[in-house]
Amino acid sequence: LGSSSLPRAFRLRARVVRALPTDAACWTCTTTPHGVSEASAGVGAQYHQYRVVLQLADEHEPSAFLGLILEGAEGARFFSALAPCDLRASNVSRSVLEKLVDTMRASQPLEFGVMAYRPTPEGAFSLHPPHHSVGYRIVGTELHCCPASLDYRLLD
Repeated sequence: LGSSSLPRAFRLRARVVRALPTDAACWTCTTTPHGVSEASAGVGAQYHQYRVVLQLADEHEPSAFLGLILEGAEGARFFSALAPCDLRASNVSRSVLEKLVDTMRASQPLEFGVMAYRPTPEGAFSLHPPHHSVGYRIVGTELHCCPASLDYRLLD
């Protein structure tokens, strides 16, 4: 985490403490497709994507926390068993996701693929931003689980 060379990918072993926002109905958002013409997508076409932060605690130093952003295609990959949808309207999907997060919180530390990057002032991913803050995203990690058990894999 101390490298000044960004973006940088690494693996992190940590325990899931919580998902933010705390209201699971807010773990997805509505977006319009990028790079798709309105004619081919349909007028007013909108899609749902995951947008959640998992707060993790280091497996060796439980008082050290890190928030990892999980959104877009990586969010869909991470929760691959459940396509993003409007969680305010879907009680079943919201309940399944809440149980998945509860299962992660109760499990042993998990290994995550992480990308450290410098966010732009607008919050978008950029390789050369004008300031020095660092953001962390989950990348290349996929859950294979049901609410009763948890398995995951890192994708190369």
